[in-house]
Amino acid sequence: MVIPDPPWNEASRSLYILYVHLQERAAFQPGDSIQCGQAIGRIGQSGNALNPHLHLEVRVGPAGARFSSMAHYDNTAQPEELGNYCTWRVSDLFQLVDPLRLLAQLP
Repeated sequence: MVIPDPPWNEASRSLYILYVHLQERAAFQPGDSIQCGQAIGRIGQSGNALNPHLHLEVRVGPAGARFSSMAHYDNTAQPEELGNYCTWRVSDLFQLVDPLRLLAQLP
């Protein structure tokens, strides 16, 4: 499957990186600077994961979007969490980007 690059406009779109299934919630907040090589968490098994792993998603979406939390495959998820997940995953507001294509553009 080839994932095309979504339209990019720095004024209205932002790059979002989602790290999921960590052992604990990351100690960083949106907008915090993270240095190259800095640990952001440990691989875990949260969110109904069958085995410990890191789920990494890179998407482009509306600038300034914030989700307090999101959940889907959890029967205790709140309506807001379910809505956030659907907005992120299936609404087309946040378009999936292949991170290797982004890295290939680095000098």
